[in-house]
Amino acid sequence: MLKAKFKIYYTVFLYASILFFVYYLARQDYLQLSKIRFQPWILTGSILLLWSGFFVSTLSWRKALAVHGMHIPPRIAVYSHGISVLGKYLPGKIWVIFGRAFPVTSNNQDLQRATLASLKEQLLYLFLGLLISFIPVVILYPLGYVTLILLITLTLLGLFLFFPGIHKLSVSLLKRIIRKELNFPVITFGQSLQMGRIIMVYWILWSSGFYLFLLSFANNVLWIQAFAFPLSVCYGVMAIIFPGGLGIREGIMTGFLVLTGMPVETATTISVLNRLWFITGELFIFTLAFFLRPKNIDTKTCDQ
Repeated sequence: MLKAKFKIYYTVFLYASILFFVYYLARQDYLQLSKIRFQPWILTGSILLLWSGFFVSTLSWRKALAVHGMHIPPRIAVYSHGISVLGKYLPGKIWVIFGRAFPVTSNNQDLQRATLASLKEQLLYLFLGLLISFIPVVILYPLGYVTLILLITLTLLGLFLFFPGIHKLSVSLLKRIIRKELNFPVITFGQSLQMGRIIMVYWILWSSGFYLFLLSFANNVLWIQAFAFPLSVCYGVMAIIFPGGLGIREGIMTGFLVLTGMPVETATTISVLNRLWFITGELFIFTLAFFLRPKNIDTKTCDQ
């Protein structure tokens, strides 16, 4: 029964995510940029680092499943993760979490477990992305509201993820709000370490790629400016009412770069170009997943 439903949901999700992706790309008018000067070899290097980070993110997804007792082949990890990446452009962020869980499940229990693994990995991804941005933000804005907001966000995420008492209270309050039973255990230190090591690798690859991206378009680039990327991406993901974090990411990135001394016009252009840069990574992993897709989508891919 689940397998038949999966095929329907999968088809709807896949085509809807592509349509919404094209719609938002066209609406933001990213393809109308012209007369932009750049250094092609440096830009190529930045794109390769970006794509490498996307590939490593599939390994992180596979590890998250393994930590929860679901073992899948690397090809299925690439497929399930990559084919759902455009789901972020659908209204709400739950489609990215559910989208990659469907292809690796064979029953309702597996679906719940895979969704739980997906959500945990996503929250840990946000926590680590904000954590590596914390020191640069403190350096730039030691006593400002930006540092305070980041500190509050990190604290709330950390308490929810790693402290059983706060976690239990948060889940209990959420149950009352949505009036549904939730099964969301706290992340143990061992789980965090196993998943976090791989997550940190692709954050490093992405941030390094962004630094090269800056070098390809701007002069006098500072190392600290590379951290505009993880900070803006994380808050873009948390802005659940904005598909793909459109507008939120660009605004935060522009503000961060301006704080480092970059002219407003240059920072604004960089933030818009960066979205197009990141989209190449999403299209890369989506295309790779499409070509690695199983001939017959078999949901029974997990070792019990």
